[in-house]
Amino acid sequence: MAQVLILIGGMVGLVVELLYVGGLRISEVACLRVQDIDFEFKQITVWDGKGKKDWVTPLANNLILKTPALN
Repeated sequence: MAQVLILIGGMVGLVVELLYVGGLRISEVACLRVQDIDFEFKQITVWDGKGKKDWVTPLANNLILKTPALN
C-alpha cells in the first residue's frame, strides 16, 4: 500500500490515506472540514457517519506531517 500512496501523491494521495489509514468512508472524507481535524489531540471528528452517528478516529502522525497548511 505504501508504494501505491507514493505513486498517487498530492491531495489525492492524502484522501486515499484518510480512507485507508483513518478508516473513513468516501462520503465522510467528502464532508470533512478543517475544523473537524484536531491537531492538538491528533484526532478527526466525523459528523453524521454511518448510521448518522458522530465518531472520532485517531489522526496518524504521517497525515499530520502531510497537512502543514492546515495546522
